Amino acid sequence: MTPLSSRMALKHFKGPGFDRIRVVAALVVVVHHCTTYITPNISHDILFHFSRGSIQFGILAVNVFFAVSGFLVVPGLIRKRDITAFAVHRFLRIMPALFINILLTIFLVGPLLSNLPLTEYFRDAETYRYLNNLIFRMTSTLPGVQFDNGSAPVINGSLWTLYFEMLSYVVLVLMFFVGALSNRIVFMILFSVVYLSNILLWFRPELSEAMPSRIVVFNSLFVYFFSGVMLNIFADKVPYDKRIAIFILMMCIILLPLGLGPVILPLSVAYLVVYIGFSDVFGSRQFRSDYSYGIYLNHAVVLTILLILVPQLKSFFAALIFVTLAAILIAFLSWRFIEAPSLRLKEWSTDRVRKKLEHMVKLLERMAGYGKAPRL
Repeated sequence: MTPLSSRMALKHFKGPGFDRIRVVAALVVVVHHCTTYITPNISHDILFHFSRGSIQFGILAVNVFFAVSGFLVVPGLIRKRDITAFAVHRFLRIMPALFINILLTIFLVGPLLSNLPLTEYFRDAETYRYLNNLIFRMTSTLPGVQFDNGSAPVINGSLWTLYFEMLSYVVLVLMFFVGALSNRIVFMILFSVVYLSNILLWFRPELSEAMPSRIVVFNSLFVYFFSGVMLNIFADKVPYDKRIAIFILMMCIILLPLGLGPVILPLSVAYLVVYIGFSDVFGSRQFRSDYSYGIYLNHAVVLTILLILVPQLKSFFAALIFVTLAAILIAFLSWRFIEAPSLRLKEWSTDRVRKKLEHMVKLLERMAGYGKAPRL
């Protein structure tokens, strides 16, 4: 069997399928959120019923994002061994588009939807608490933004995952610091702890209820991120084979109705997305643009606008078409004018940050009476 590492080299470590996987995952989240027109809960979700409540399509799409992210970000950290570059690259991928999204939501969407006078809206402290989303402290509402029944909507239901994504990067860097990414035995011990704890917390709900909810949620997402990292680190040992992908898919179909999603899904999802990522099933050319983040980040705001401004609309399909098209348009603009220009600054920004850090270290060492500072 061909090892995954050979397939990666054949594709020059740039799988054409990853772009498509991310876009599909983002569109699945759009569909999931638009089903609010059918029912306000997840009783409509076919996968939720099929898996006996262990997974639903919206969360599956998020898990796909985490598995892809874990697989794709770890090579740069291992090969370059440059934490500064890793941090700057992750910052530029996430923060510029998020910053614009938050500002437009506060200063454009909020005034459009709020039933408060503009002066009162901008004087309300709750308006500016929405800026907490820039430091990944989820803030869901804006003053005066309400449904007809007086309830406040979650303005952007997609923002909650960004905190856990950033936390995954932090944990990955800590693992790099302690050498866990280069020591396969230590890595597998840590991976086993995360994997088994996720299973334990699912099947022993009294344990998950006794723990902070953020830890439980983080563990349930990080296990997919960790699985993606694991496949990359063990790429020379993991076979890349269509028969294995089919077997894994069949095992998921068999075990999910038994409620064994936490047992089978993390490694299965990671392997399947990596297999598709390096395959030519959906095309051999990479996309020149990545609209997945823009779609994911902005669609929920569009949905909120539609729900409040057009309450008479009751059609799921009409809402889905409108939200999808609007999200794709916004994603195009976001990529063209925010994300792509920001990513082109990766090397320049990394160099600037590194020089600033070197200057700070030298300054601190002079203050402490030490000699010349080592280069970062």
